[in-house]
Amino acid sequence: MAAICGDRHIEAGKEATSWLGFIRPREFRTRARSRREGGRAHRPRSSFRAVRCDIDGSDLHPSSLSSFDRTARGSNPGRRYSQSEPGGAVVTRRIVKVAITGTHSTGKSTFLDELEPRLQDLDLKLARIGDIPSAAARAGFPILRNHTFESTLWLIAECMRQEAVASLKHDVILVDRPVSDALGYLRAALHLSQRELPAHRLQALLAIVEAHTPDYDVLIATQLDLSIPLGPGRDPDNELRRLAAEQIELLTSKIAPSAWRMTFANRGDMLEQTIARVSTLLQGADIP
Repeated sequence: MAAICGDRHIEAGKEATSWLGFIRPREFRTRARSRREGGRAHRPRSSFRAVRCDIDGSDLHPSSLSSFDRTARGSNPGRRYSQSEPGGAVVTRRIVKVAITGTHSTGKSTFLDELEPRLQDLDLKLARIGDIPSAAARAGFPILRNHTFESTLWLIAECMRQEAVASLKHDVILVDRPVSDALGYLRAALHLSQRELPAHRLQALLAIVEAHTPDYDVLIATQLDLSIPLGPGRDPDNELRRLAAEQIELLTSKIAPSAWRMTFANRGDMLEQTIARVSTLLQGADIP
C-alpha cells in the first residue's frame, strides 16, 4: 500500500510539473499575484529612464526651488543629501553644517545666538544642536572629570544622530560642541583623574571623530582666555577647562587644521565670514 501511495504521489507530481510547463515563469507569477489580489491589474514598474528623470530634477516644479536653488538643478558638485519627495522622486539638495568647538565659556553659544537670527533673515530653515552633555547627565552618564568611554561614545553618537535627523528638513545645521569635544574632554578627564582606557577603545573613538569631522562645512575653534570669567551655571573646574581646551585644540589641529580660530576680539568678523560662507555654499559656488 505504501508503494502504491508513493507511486500516486509521483504521478501527481509529474502532472503538476507538466501543467507548469505550459506557463512561463513571469506569466505564472502574474497569474498567482492576480489571484491573490482579486484579479486587479498591476501598475507597470517605472522605467530606469523615468526614475533618472526624477533624480535629475527636470520634472520639478519651479516653486519647489528656493532663491538659493538648493536642489540638484544647476548646482555645483559638493556634499549633497538625498531626500525622498512625494511621488517617488529623489531630490538632492545642499545642506550646510556649521560647528563651533572649544572648552566651556569661550563664547560658543553666544556666537550661535548672534548667527542664528542673521541666517533666518535669509529665509533659511535652521536646526540648532547643543546641550548634549546635559542630556547625557540626565540619562545617568558621568561627565566632566568623570567621563568614561561609554559616556563619550553616547555623546558622539547622540550628536551624529541629531545631525542626521536635522538634515531631513533643514538647510543649515548649527552644532554647538561637535563630536571632537567629547573626545577632548575624555582625554582631559583621564589625565586629571589618572585613569587609563584600553588603547583600542581610544582608537575607536578617534576613528569616529576623524571620519565625521570633515562633514562640517564650517568648523570654528574657540580660543580660551582665562582672564574672562566663567558664565553662569558653568563648571568651576578651571583645571579641567584648561586641559580640555588643550586636548580639543590638539584634535582640531590634527583632524581639521584649516578650521577657523575665533577669539573674543575677532568674533564680529567671524560672524560675517560665516554668513558669507554659508550663503556662498547654498548658492552652489564653492570658495577656498
